[in-house]
Amino acid sequence: MADKPPKITSDLGQRMMGSTLAIMAMAGVMAYFIYTGQVLPDDPVVYKATSTQTESYAAGQPTKLTIDVRIENYEDKPLELVSPTQCEIFEWFVTDPKGELVQSQTTPDSCAQMTAQQVLTKNQAISDSYTIELDPARVKPGEYRLFTRYWGMETNQALDIR
Repeated sequence: MADKPPKITSDLGQRMMGSTLAIMAMAGVMAYFIYTGQVLPDDPVVYKATSTQTESYAAGQPTKLTIDVRIENYEDKPLELVSPTQCEIFEWFVTDPKGELVQSQTTPDSCAQMTAQQVLTKNQAISDSYTIELDPARVKPGEYRLFTRYWGMETNQALDIR
């Protein structure tokens, strides 16, 4: 009896299945390390700001937002954060979609004229939460941009008032 030729399709299918499983395993391991924070981002200093509208818009009432800010230092050297005064550690303003200023933070009448400083060592973070009120005469339901500065680091994000 003659030997049967090997089935090429089943051998190929097994190799493809093995390769697929290996790729999925590698992706799973990478996702695990990123999720647990053991893989650092490309940028050595990360600034994040997120805003949450705490109450629905009500005509004639200020719209309250909670702004959570965070700076993370992944540099090998300490990061020195400096602000001219305590009142300038966190600053914000809102623009309309065309970039026109709608509202900005008001400066308190009295603010100690003392420099504020903070040092973040490698893998250290600082975070804070601020509540701001948007003027009902200036801010109505719609789309805006929120610009924030925290310890001199800046970002902006879409803001949808509802």
